Amino acid sequence: MNIIGHGGLNEVSRKTCKSLEAAVAASKNPGNIAYYEPPEQTKKVVKGGELQKLQKQINSIQKDIDQCKQEILDIFKTETNRIKEQSLASSTANTPTNLKQVRRVIDLSMQKRKGF
Repeated sequence: MNIIGHGGLNEVSRKTCKSLEAAVAASKNPGNIAYYEPPEQTKKVVKGGELQKLQKQINSIQKDIDQCKQEILDIFKTETNRIKEQSLASSTANTPTNLKQVRRVIDLSMQKRKGF
């Protein structure tokens, strides 16, 4: 079913509203008014609940998209934290943590200078 264009659901809704507006205006006068009658195909779509089914499908797909976006964000955060931790670990791995290690680093650097 076409939503826009000639005979589409949007056009049918617009014509129905115009018909109701005309009916309200004409109701002040005696007599009957011919209401706009939507095409049979449009009636079937509305009565069959096709629009509600499509809306449910769209909502379901949107939930899947939202879930995928959240998973991507979670993976991004996890990987960012992992990279930060690796970077921190590699920068502190060679850093002396006690006096004995500091002396060893100094001794090694002195030996390199002397050519040992």
